[in-house]
Amino acid sequence: DFQHREEQAVEKVKSNPKYFYSYAKKFSKKKSNISLLFDKDGNIKSDPKEIADLLQNQFLSVFSDPSKTSLDSASFRPPEIKHPFDDEMLDFFVSDIADAIEDIKPNMLHHPPKWPLCVDT
Repeated sequence: DFQHREEQAVEKVKSNPKYFYSYAKKFSKKKSNISLLFDKDGNIKSDPKEIADLLQNQFLSVFSDPSKTSLDSASFRPPEIKHPFDDEMLDFFVSDIADAIEDIKPNMLHHPPKWPLCVDT
């Protein structure tokens, strides 16, 4: 029975990778645990209930309630934009593309490209 289940998992690795990894995880000796977290004040928390509460609070702070009819505004300050985007950044010419392609070294490709590297100018 064990042999059959193992063969089944291996056969499904391409068609259903989730099944394979679920099967393989059952035999994993290493279990990943969260051993400690820092709270918002920087205090270390190692009690499983406190860790669960911290994770729950984090989850609640970043996901919205789908049953609400309106969304609350973000509770964080947006980052400062140091380099604003403008339309001039989109100005480029065929020669810019040709120059960029010339900068590509043959050893930069890890596998054959899906399309040939050539530009008609």
